[in-house]
This record gives sequence, C-alpha cells and structure tokens, in this order.
Amino acid sequence: MRTLRITLCLTASVLCFYLYQRANIRPEFFILTCLFGLGLYVRWYRGVVLSMLAVLGVLLLLFFHTEKMMGGANLFKVIPELLAIVADTNPGEVRATFINLWSPNELLSIVFLLVCGALFWTLRRVQPNVHADQALAVVSMAA
Repeated sequence: MRTLRITLCLTASVLCFYLYQRANIRPEFFILTCLFGLGLYVRWYRGVVLSMLAVLGVLLLLFFHTEKMMGGANLFKVIPELLAIVADTNPGEVRATFINLWSPNELLSIVFLLVCGALFWTLRRVQPNVHADQALAVVSMAA
C-alpha cells in the first residue's frame, strides 16, 4: 500500500508539472500546488485539498478545451465571449463538444483528476503523528 501511495504521489506531481508546462503556467505555481497537496495527508483537511485539486483539474480541462475549440484563444481572456456562446448553444453543439473532448492535454487533465481521487482514496487511513499533522497542515495552508 505504501508503494501505491508513493507511486500515486509521483504520478500526480508529474502530471501536474506537465500540464502546467503545456498551459504556460509558471513553475512557482507547480511548487505551490505540490505544497498545498501535502494537505492530503492531514485527515481533517483532506476534503478541502481534494476539492481545490479538483477545481484545478477542471480549470486545466476547460483551458485546454477552450484553446482547442477556439483556435488558440485563452480561456481567461475570452470569458465574456464564452458566456455569450454558452447562452446561444443548442443540444447538438453540446454533443459535438463532448465528442471532440479527447485531445491529449484534455485526457491528461482527466487522468490528473482520477489520480488525485485515487491518492485521496489510498490516504484515507493514513494518520501522521500530531506534530507532523500540524506541520503539514500549516505548510499546505500557507501554500
């Protein structure tokens, strides 16, 4: 079980780093994400960390999907236009969007979410000692 936890941690980190590089996100944010991810080891704080990592994974998925569907446009620069497009969407366009969802970066974003969920599941019984628990929580919250 310990080997599985270590493997999942390394896999999540590598996927996160790769996706950040593909999205042109600065490496400092990768370090902060890894430090924040240490909160998965703190039993009472895991839900918050998993929720934030899920939000991160969904934002990356939306970023890559928007970039692909809008010919290189950046998700964070076209929000008003996106809202107008979403308001004017029909069911056929939604189906076409989900059919076209499978670019490599989007698949890796989904895999990142699944790996984070698996890591959460494998850490459900892990309880570090009280001092380590407090230190991990402080580092994670600060990140």
